Amino acid sequence: MYSEILSELGLAKNESFIYITLVKFGGLPVATIALKSGVHRRNVYDSMQRLIERGLVYEEVGNKENVYFAVDPNKLLEMVEEKRSKVESLMPELLKQFKSSMSEQSIAVYSGIEGVKNYLRHMERENKEIYLYGVRGASLSSKVEYTFKHFVSQLEKNKIKANVLYRHDVIKNNKEAIGHCGKTSHSRILSEKFDDSATYTVFGDYVYVESGQYTKKNLDEGGEVVLFMIKSKSIADMMRNMFNCAWEVSKEYKK
Repeated sequence: MYSEILSELGLAKNESFIYITLVKFGGLPVATIALKSGVHRRNVYDSMQRLIERGLVYEEVGNKENVYFAVDPNKLLEMVEEKRSKVESLMPELLKQFKSSMSEQSIAVYSGIEGVKNYLRHMERENKEIYLYGVRGASLSSKVEYTFKHFVSQLEKNKIKANVLYRHDVIKNNKEAIGHCGKTSHSRILSEKFDDSATYTVFGDYVYVESGQYTKKNLDEGGEVVLFMIKSKSIADMMRNMFNCAWEVSKEYKK
């Protein structure tokens, strides 16, 4: 588990094994590192040099042999922040270029968990009032937990209103989802007569339509999600009007 996470910071497998070994056992000479980490002694030297260059390991010169120590694991968080800082410095220009490349009308298809994450990030980026129809709380899935929590925090920080119409069966099957979009959300329950499979989201000039009826359980178990994104002011306005009609005849949820 450790090595998989460390690999996301750019550490090779041998580097991860060596660093974890030094964290666990403290200062060790090369021969002992090789024995305890399972990395061949010949490869320990190469990996150790890279770890020193990254600032994750330091060397103490001894009378007989040198001993290597792991740097405080908080260094890993510093590495994450350094990467984040570099990406953030690029964002203004990247977003400017991204928005200028978007046409007035377009259609795109997003699939899988990464598609769901892109959809959440898109709403964050637009920073416009949101209308969610036929919601079942699929975004509470552990597969998108971090991205969704960040999305909700941004809604609250920027005081962006989210109007959420939950499907009526949520009361029975997933009651904890109600109000899941945070303090700036306003929730109602769809009447049973709106018993269709439609689930869509409108914000700004964009409409996202789900191809199925996804739930938290579906996503947790690896269900395949497909989202159709439509950019069109006229279509977005039409879907907002439809949403408002459904909103007017829907009920507040009272615990």
